[in-house]
Amino acid sequence: MSTPPDATLAALRQEFPGYRVWLEPACGRYRFVARRLHPGTRPHTVITSDPAELRAALAVAAPPRPAIPPSAADRLALWREAWQIRRAHPKWAVLWVAFAQQYQAFRLSRRHRDAIITAATPDHLAAQIEQAEQADQARRPRRTR
Repeated sequence: MSTPPDATLAALRQEFPGYRVWLEPACGRYRFVARRLHPGTRPHTVITSDPAELRAALAVAAPPRPAIPPSAADRLALWREAWQIRRAHPKWAVLWVAFAQQYQAFRLSRRHRDAIITAATPDHLAAQIEQAEQADQARRPRRTR
């Protein structure tokens, strides 16, 4: 196995402080591995034996978006949207999940307890709920009297 390129590794670590960079031995040579340190940074992981390729991939890396906490009025508006969807669809429990920044809906029936729908907007969530209800109606056999 060739000697590990410690100088290159040190330079990469200094150039990209938002990534944990290390070397892994692979088939008689070394691979550079870079993994993000902060959630939201892209790319998550880069693996290559070429330090120039690693630099190119990490040079265009997107930094994580700073989390801007919504105001109390914004949070209330999001919860109000969830409540309105819940009133329109009484067979579903609808929530605004703040940490995930998305709406979630759960069926209240025992038969479909594991059905979970997520969406970023209330309109998209309502459309998905309606689609799920229509699919359930289509599957349910009609009773003859």
